[in-house]
Amino acid sequence: MHPIFKYVLYPIPMMKTIPLTFLFTLLYFSTITAQDYSIVGTWQATMDNETGKFIFDKKGYATIDQGGEKIGGKKYKAKGLALKVVYELNPTADPKTLDFIIKKIEDDLEITRMVAIYKFVNEKILILNLNFSSTERPERFDPDSPNQIVLHKMK
Repeated sequence: MHPIFKYVLYPIPMMKTIPLTFLFTLLYFSTITAQDYSIVGTWQATMDNETGKFIFDKKGYATIDQGGEKIGGKKYKAKGLALKVVYELNPTADPKTLDFIIKKIEDDLEITRMVAIYKFVNEKILILNLNFSSTERPERFDPDSPNQIVLHKMK
């Protein structure tokens, strides 16, 4: 049994209760990690004077909407193929990772994957760093990089 539980489970003289309560509270709050917010929703960004949206749904589908042209989601067509785009998050990685995976609908075969890292500034601001030119995942955030996108949650 962990020593802290011995003090919590067994009666304690009144003089020891206040310091123990303080210690227990301190231990509890020191184990809380930073809040990770939900990526589900519609996020908007502006790059090179163009506004686009990233839409992440609860079922794991991702859609990119640029100027009304939607790419991805549960079903879309490209080069004569019926495709879908799903996303996978790894919030335990450092930095946290996000993958956009394009799959054929008919057999769920993975066609390609775009890899990224992400971090939440708060519940309404999300920063992505994508690698548009290769399949290597970015290793750090760089505000001067053309691959870094700041998204603002719309809904």
